[in-house]
Amino acid sequence: MIIARWLVRLGLARDEPVTSEPITETRSELRQKLFDSMSRLETERMVAIFADSRGRILSQELVAEGDKGQLRLSLRQLFTKALKRDAKRMIIAHNHPSGCAHPSDNDVASTKRLDDYARSLGIKLEDHLIIGAADITSMRTLGMLG
Repeated sequence: MIIARWLVRLGLARDEPVTSEPITETRSELRQKLFDSMSRLETERMVAIFADSRGRILSQELVAEGDKGQLRLSLRQLFTKALKRDAKRMIIAHNHPSGCAHPSDNDVASTKRLDDYARSLGIKLEDHLIIGAADITSMRTLGMLG
């Protein structure tokens, strides 16, 4: 119940704008909120943060749910949401219930596919964050995004 309240407060459980702050200026605050709301979940979840061309956040949304070791993400639903909001940039984040924030082989392959698809639609995938029990890994920082 506490997590549900956090998701509602953060806008992760609803389809509505949360802030007009640029994602570059709120990145550490955004990462902390994602960590606080997702690091202790027992099942995998993915959220997307959609932003306009200037990087101002349009919305934060829950886009996929799974079980302890797998996430069911529909690219069609994710990009339909992005296009509906006319997003030009986005950050995706998901948690690893195992507690390890290191990307799996599937995470790496899926992120490449997401990045390629986003580019074809004129959307820049700013980052894919993986949230563990103690830290967050940025796939951009690891050089896994172009």
